[in-house]
Amino acid sequence: MSAGRVSEAPSAENWRDPSVWGGAEVISNFIQNEPVEGSPASERTEVRVAFDEEAIYVGAWLYDSEPSEIVVGEQRRDSLRQRKAEVEEQRRLQLGVFQKAQQQRKILENLRDRREQLYRQIQARREQQVLDELFLTRRALGPPS
Repeated sequence: MSAGRVSEAPSAENWRDPSVWGGAEVISNFIQNEPVEGSPASERTEVRVAFDEEAIYVGAWLYDSEPSEIVVGEQRRDSLRQRKAEVEEQRRLQLGVFQKAQQQRKILENLRDRREQLYRQIQARREQQVLDELFLTRRALGPPS
């Protein structure tokens, strides 16, 4: 690739004129990433690079065989990546919620088990107290006559 030297910067009014690019080589041998990576670009694309003392300028001519099908603002590759990232984030959040729910369920099960254990201990103590009171009462009354 060879950049063209320009004496005046390309402007919004004249950038489409090839002579403005100071004899810059036309770069057009692009390959695609999607849908078939490494294949020649499906649409004609030309890029020119020029420079002056202050800046480097890049001009791109992006042709489309069906310009009426262009959707302004749509960036399919970026939107697919963004959607994949959103789905992955949603999956992670769902997994996190699921794991939290499992942890909470285990905590509740442990609390229920401990409560039952305490109730059994309390019941056993009450029964022991009743037996102790009966024993003491019987002892205080003496042997049956």
